[in-house]
Amino acid sequence: MPEIIKAGSRKELKAFFSFSETCGYTAGECEYIQKYARAPGGIYLMCMHKGQPLARLLTWQTRGEGFFALPDGDKAALSMLASEAVRLHTEAGSRCLRGPLMPDGSFVFTGLAGSGDEGRRGLFTSLPGRERLEAFLDAGFEAECVFEAFTARIPSVNKYASAAEWAAKRFQAKVSQIREGAFFHDTARVAFDLERAHKRAYVRTAEKLAPYIDTRFSYCVRDVNGAVRGCALTFKGDIPRVAVFVTYPPGKSRFATLMLVSALMDSFIGCGITEVQLSVINSENRASLLLARAANAYKRQEFVQCNKNLI
Repeated sequence: MPEIIKAGSRKELKAFFSFSETCGYTAGECEYIQKYARAPGGIYLMCMHKGQPLARLLTWQTRGEGFFALPDGDKAALSMLASEAVRLHTEAGSRCLRGPLMPDGSFVFTGLAGSGDEGRRGLFTSLPGRERLEAFLDAGFEAECVFEAFTARIPSVNKYASAAEWAAKRFQAKVSQIREGAFFHDTARVAFDLERAHKRAYVRTAEKLAPYIDTRFSYCVRDVNGAVRGCALTFKGDIPRVAVFVTYPPGKSRFATLMLVSALMDSFIGCGITEVQLSVINSENRASLLLARAANAYKRQEFVQCNKNLI
């Protein structure tokens, strides 16, 4: 008979984090989870059977709201953990329980795989298989937010090149490749320049994600005064994943959008890349969805964030 435990000892926590490899996370993802899937007051739940883990779930409370992350494992066992998390947060007085969200505030592993077939999985996307989502739906959770993943076919010729060149001259802007190394930390600097309200948090997230950024396919645009007006960050992996595409101010930096898209196209074409992933995009973010479709992309999969109101 399966039993639920709260991992607390060194041995139990080792089993909790080692389960990442069993589930199919990449080496880089396992490393990230081991380092950053830590929450103040977090409860590390595991469903065990004959000493072997069947499922795991990290859950915690912040400002009266409950959250969860790493919903991995067998569907039936995960349903048990979801119900147990609901019970614990009800007792703790949480207003709701939502996720999956990583406790470090990053955007990695956003949502649970829903409809569609992602094909090759981009780095830091949710594991494939709708069973995880069904486990939470069975436990009374509802879909709160839907994110979409696209795959873009890269043409042999960059159709944006001439327009991007015109935009660069018209606005006296420059596009440059993101650099990371012993003496260059562009990802954090760009995050600091772009973010307005939560600079420290964004810089910290950028520093954590920098080792996983493929600098061949990551760029920023600066205007005539040297201010950052946009950036595109692509994760490493079997299939490049353009995970961040931001311009500032919103709606007033079309030249930066054009220059970033053109630079990405040139780099993909130059490296012989024929497909890239664009994800994950909030289904309510109309501008980003239109940009994805304009880039010859087609929707491959949805990722769903769930919520259960407790009061």
